[in-house]
Formats: sequence, C-alpha cells, structure tokens
Amino acid sequence: MARVVAIGLDSVDIGLVERLIGEGQLPNLAALRARAARATLSIPTEYRSEAPWTEFGAGRSSESNRYWSTVIFDPETYGCPTIGAAAFVPFYALGAEKTVIALDIPHVRPHADVHGLQVIGWSVHDPEFPRCSVPSGLLRDIETTAGQQRATAVEFSGSWNQPRYIARYAQAVIDGARRRGAAVRLLLERCPEWDFLLVGISDAHQTGHQMWHGVDDRSPLRTASTAPIARESLLAIHRAIDASIGDILAAAGGAIVVVFSVKGMESASAEVVAWLLIPELLHRLRFGQPFVPSPARAGSIPGPLVPRPETRPGGPARQALAGSQPLRFRFVRRTIARATQSVARRGRLARRDREVAERMARLPLHEPVDALRLSSPIGSDAAWEPVGWYQPHWPRMRAFVIPSFSDVHLRINLAGRERDGLVAGGDYEAACDEVERELGACRDARTGQPVFVKISRMRSADPFAADGPAADIIAQCGGSVDVIDHPTVGRLGPFPYFRTGSHSVRGFAWVAGEGVRPGEVGDFPALDLPPTLLELLEARPPHALDGEVIRGLVPKLVAV
Repeated sequence: MARVVAIGLDSVDIGLVERLIGEGQLPNLAALRARAARATLSIPTEYRSEAPWTEFGAGRSSESNRYWSTVIFDPETYGCPTIGAAAFVPFYALGAEKTVIALDIPHVRPHADVHGLQVIGWSVHDPEFPRCSVPSGLLRDIETTAGQQRATAVEFSGSWNQPRYIARYAQAVIDGARRRGAAVRLLLERCPEWDFLLVGISDAHQTGHQMWHGVDDRSPLRTASTAPIARESLLAIHRAIDASIGDILAAAGGAIVVVFSVKGMESASAEVVAWLLIPELLHRLRFGQPFVPSPARAGSIPGPLVPRPETRPGGPARQALAGSQPLRFRFVRRTIARATQSVARRGRLARRDREVAERMARLPLHEPVDALRLSSPIGSDAAWEPVGWYQPHWPRMRAFVIPSFSDVHLRINLAGRERDGLVAGGDYEAACDEVERELGACRDARTGQPVFVKISRMRSADPFAADGPAADIIAQCGGSVDVIDHPTVGRLGPFPYFRTGSHSVRGFAWVAGEGVRPGEVGDFPALDLPPTLLELLEARPPHALDGEVIRGLVPKLVAV
C-alpha cells in the first residue's frame, strides 16, 4: 500500500512557477513536473481569499460548511469580529485506518480522529487557530530541533514601498524555509508508521501580497522603486520553497507525491476599491460629503501613489491619504529615502524582532488540546482595514461595505435583521438593484472601463438566514483600480495601493509516482482534490465530500 506525501503551497501561482521552471530556477519542481500528471484547479470567485483552505480541509464547499470567512458581521452591534478556523471534521480524520502527519495546514483545528501527529502554527501565515500540537509538547520539540520562525515577527512590520522591510522579511522567510526539512524529519522519526504526510508551505502568501509588483509586468506598481528588490526577494523565496520541497521528499523516501496550490496570486485587483473607494462612494451618496478627502490635484490623474506609513491598514490618520506621494520611477532616490526613514531605527526594529521571538517562545502550547474549544467571536473587530473607518456610519446607511480580503462585500441594512435596519424586508431586492446600479455606473478613471466585471447576490434565497454569508452582494473588479469616476459623486481617488498582490482563482495539482502517466489531465474544481488524495491513499472519507476523484491523477483509474 503506497504512502502519500502531499505538499500544499499556499498562494503559489502556477504562472510564476512555470516561468521559473523554464528559467531553470526550480530544479525540484521541474523534475517533479516532468514525471507528474497535472491538473488545473479553480475555486469560486466569491470568498476566494477567505474560504479555499477551509473547503480543502473539510472537503466540502462553503455552503455545506456554512462557513465563508474568518470575519463575520454582527447585525446587533454592526461589528465585524474575527472567528478563526471553522469547526469541521478534516477529510484526513481517518481514525486508526491511516496514520497521518499534518504540519501547518492553514485554517484547520486539531481533531481527535486524526491518528498520528498534528502541528498548527509552527510556520504558517494566518493559521486562524492558536499554536498547538498533538501530542502535547511536539511543537516545542520542533522549535528546539529546527528552530523558531522569525517571519511571524516581521510579516506585518512594514509595507511594499519599504525596501528594508522587503529585504528583512524575505530573509526571515527564506531562513524558515531552510528549517522546514529538519522539522519534517523530526515528525517522520516520531511517527515512522505514517501513511499520509500533509505539509503546508505558506512562504509565498504574505510575501506575494507585498512583493508581487516585482514579478508581474501588468502591475500598476511595476515601475516602483522597490520593484527590483521585490523581484529579487520573491524569486529567492520561490527558490527556497523549491529547496524545501526537495528536503521534504528526501526525508519521506519513496511515496506518491502530490504538490498543489488551491489559489494563486495576481496584481492587487480590488483592495483599494473594496477597502476605500466604494466605502467612500456610498458615504458620499448617503451624506453628500466626503469622509476621506481625495487628493487635491489639478490636471491629469497622477500615477499610482506611495502610501505614507500612517495610511497602511490600521493607520490612525485617514487625512494622511491626501498627502500620499505620487509614484514616479524617476523619484527612486527620494522614494527610497522616504520609505527607509519610515522604517529606520534599525536597532529598535531588530530588538522588536527579538522581543516577539522571545514572547513566542514563552507562549503556552495549550496542553491539552481539549482546552482549545473556541467561542465566537475570538478576535477583535476587523477595523484594521480602512473600510472600518466607516463603521460608525453604517447604522444610518441603506447599504455599506464590510471587511473582506479581495472583492467588494456589501451589506444591506435590512429591517428585522440589522439592529437599525432602514430597508424593509419587502424592499430587499429593490435595494440590491439600487446598489448594483451605483456600482455599474463606476468607471476606472484611467481607462474608462467599468470597474466591475461580476456582481453576485449571495443571500437572495433567504436574506434573513442566520447562517448565511455576511455579504448580500459581492462585486468583483476587472483589474487594478485606484481611482474611479461616478456620474453623481464625480472622481474619487487616486488612493494608494495597500498591497501589490491579491489572490487569484488559479490553482494546480501535480501527482507523481509509480504508475502515474505524465501530462495534462484537464481543469477541475479544487474541491476534487480531497477525494483524489483519499483515493491515492485507498482510504474511505470520514463524511460525505462535495468533490469527485480526478481520475487522471490516480494511477489505478487511468485507462491504459
């Protein structure tokens, strides 16, 4: 019976991987690709940033899980608390039938029916669950043997326009990637009878958010002064990921190998729109005056803006947006100097890194895991996005934008559902029509094209359902937009890009092993991956899964 090694690459984009393989920069992935059956995976557009790892872990859709995001909306308080990972039975909770080692899978909780080892939060971006391990003490043993991850202390300490931050963050991520092989070897030694090794690698997630402008020629920030160091850093991180994959496969020995990503990365397409432009539009439509002033510049639209430090998400001064500086390639020295000054004080930053690492070392590892039963909500209000600046005004608006991580998520202020609802239940569809008309009137001021290419109604079947998605409407942008024109309000923006990369719906899965026929097998929903992994394991699912087996990835199911 074959063992299976599955390596999940969080937010690794297939287009960049293929390009780097062609350039000879990823030898381990190149060798794997040459002998692998290869499938293209896709995820639903809606909640594409929030839901894919939960859907993968459960093997079930958001609708089946009744869970769409780590951020919910409380209609009684108009708050948006974070709730952490959903409580579901992982598809790999196979009991005594199979022995599983699971390391750093995002958005999952430990489960009693996973027979083997489970580690959450050693080196994962945004795990959405407290750092812990099963058995107790295993995480501390990994940190003693392989070391701690410095990237956690650095990832939110700067922004894409700060060269020293990019360099420091990249080095911390690369250092962590080098340690992963030792962590996996320790787990394999502790559990030599393993059947399924499932490893998550998050190195490309947050680094893609901050450094994508260095590798994407379509990025509006491709001429930023930090683009060269972003490119160098992100490529080095992908080389480190490739080396980490080589370390894992060498440690695991002979097995069926699956390398996959359930979502990709692309130029930031909607975050300025979702976090600031549409919230500002709805505020001006309702109250007739600006909440955030647009940059007061006459003449043509300036180029993309460099955010000042205080305008980063969570920054205290919305007025500082008016002082954001134009991004010009010829201003390289000045831009670097300004960005460097904002993160100078290097001794203090280095000391902060050490202090964070020391605090991490002192964190309790939550023994036993049974103590980790989380109540909802577990986190603070999601006001770290600029959209949170508008929160006090929501009760007096017919519709408003709530926090998201990709598209524009809108909520109708519905009477009988929201505490101060203004829209009668019978007028719900008309209110949605009104919002869609205003969104449809928005034009990208740089191109003249419509801002939105897809608008979805998420709760039409029952807007009062207590367990439905937070958003009534989700509007998807067609490209990177930082300034819009509206026939009533006029021009809004330009406002600075807070990140340079956001998540795409592109994913992939490569399977290599004895009997696997190399080549492309087609396009499939990402929900088909969990049942395919179980088929490779020759294991029965612990519950009904929403996907189907990708036959071309399973040797015994491929027609000869």
